[in-house]
Amino acid sequence: MRTPLSTPLALAGALASLWSSAPAGAYPFMVRAGTTNCADCHVDPSGGGVLTAYGRDQGLAMGRGGDRAELGAFAFGAVSLPEAVMLQADSRTLLIPDPSNPRVLAMQDDLRGAIRTGHFVVSGSLGMVSEGAQKAQLTSQPAGVNAVAREYWAGYTPSSAVTVRAGRMNLPFGLRSEEHFLYAREVTATDTNDSQQAGVAVAYASWNLRGEVMGIAGNPQVSPDRYRERGLSGNVAWAPSSKAEVGLSGLWGHAQLDPSARVERTRGAAGVFGRAVLPASVVLLAEADLTADGQGADPAQIGGVGFVELDAEPLQGVHVRGTGEYCTPGGGSEASYAGWLGGQWFFAPHADLRLDVAYGSLYCTPSPEPRVMGLAQAHLYL
Repeated sequence: MRTPLSTPLALAGALASLWSSAPAGAYPFMVRAGTTNCADCHVDPSGGGVLTAYGRDQGLAMGRGGDRAELGAFAFGAVSLPEAVMLQADSRTLLIPDPSNPRVLAMQDDLRGAIRTGHFVVSGSLGMVSEGAQKAQLTSQPAGVNAVAREYWAGYTPSSAVTVRAGRMNLPFGLRSEEHFLYAREVTATDTNDSQQAGVAVAYASWNLRGEVMGIAGNPQVSPDRYRERGLSGNVAWAPSSKAEVGLSGLWGHAQLDPSARVERTRGAAGVFGRAVLPASVVLLAEADLTADGQGADPAQIGGVGFVELDAEPLQGVHVRGTGEYCTPGGGSEASYAGWLGGQWFFAPHADLRLDVAYGSLYCTPSPEPRVMGLAQAHLYL
C-alpha cells in the first residue's frame, strides 16, 4: 500500500488522498470544560455529528463567541429553525502549499440534521466528496464528485439516560475525535470518515457513566452482500470526576469476503482508553488496543495499536498538542511509529485553522524509513 515518498510536500499529497472528506468529529479535550458526557454536546450519545444547543454554546466559547441568539444559532441566526430541528453545515478544506502544484481540496462538505420531538429523534447527513470516503458513497463515479451519506438513524429515548437507535451509525469504540488519521482508527476500522455500519444500538449516558453496544448488520453502501461485515461493537466509560474518564472497548466482526484480501475475514479488538485534565489544564488523551485479524485459513495475527496525546490551551481558543502513536500489525511484522506536533486556533465562532507536522510512517505497516508529513486545514461550521 505504501509508495516511498521523497519530500514532505509529496507525502502531504498522499495524506490529502487519505484524509479527503474526513469529517469533524468530537473534541475529547472538552473534558477540560468539566464534562465527560458526550450526549451533552451531541445528538449522537457517543459523540460526534450534530451539535445540541449546549454543544453550539461550547463552540462559541472555544472561539470567543458572544451572544448565542446571534452567533450560536444555525447560520449565525440568519435562518430561524423550530426548537425541535437542529441543522449543521460543515466545511473543512485542506491546503497543500506545493509551489509547483498548489492544491486546495475539500475534505468535507456535509449538511447534518436532527429532529427531536418527545421521545423520538432522527438524525442524518448528506454531502459530497471529490475523492475518498468510498464506503460512505451513494454514487460511484470513478473520477469526479460523489454524494456521501455517513450517518442516518432513528432513535427512541424511553428516558433521558437511554437511547435505542437503528440505522447507519459510528461504531462505539475507543476515543471518538476529530483527528485526521490515527493508527488506532485505521486498524480497528472505527473512523468517522466512512467506517460507519448499519445496525441497532443501545446507549446509556449519565453524568459519570456512559456506554453503548451495537449489533452490526453490515454497511448497505457496500456491495455485494458478502463484503458486508456483521458483528458486535461496544464501549463503556466511567468518570471518577468531572474532569477524568476511563473506559473499555470491544469489537468483533466477520465478513464472508474481505473486499481487499478477497478471502473470508474475522477480526476483533479490545482495549482501554482514558482522558483527564492534568495540572496547568493540560488534557491527556490515551488509548491502547489489542487486535486480532484472521484471514482465510491462516491463523489470526495478534497485534496492538495505541496513542497518547497532550493538549494545552495557553490562550483561549489556541491549542497546542503533541501526539505519539504506535502500531504492531502482528505476524512478526515490525512496529510502526509516528509523532505529531500541531497547533489549532479557534479564531472566530465556529471556525478554526490547524497546522500539523509529523514524523514517522503513514500506515500501520513497517515503512522503509520514517518520513516528514505536513498538513494545513481550515474548518467552518454553521
